Amino acid sequence: MSDGLFRPDDRARALWRVEAAPIGSLTTFQLERDETSGEWRITSL
Repeated sequence: MSDGLFRPDDRARALWRVEAAPIGSLTTFQLERDETSGEWRITSL
């Protein structure tokens, strides 16, 4: 869990869980942003 403070050396990540219904079936995705590199990743759960 984050305290909301960004520290470049703490391997901070921001995570979101999103439910979407592409082509009629409900699917949950996880969006992850690495706060250090700015890289985004999406995975299906």
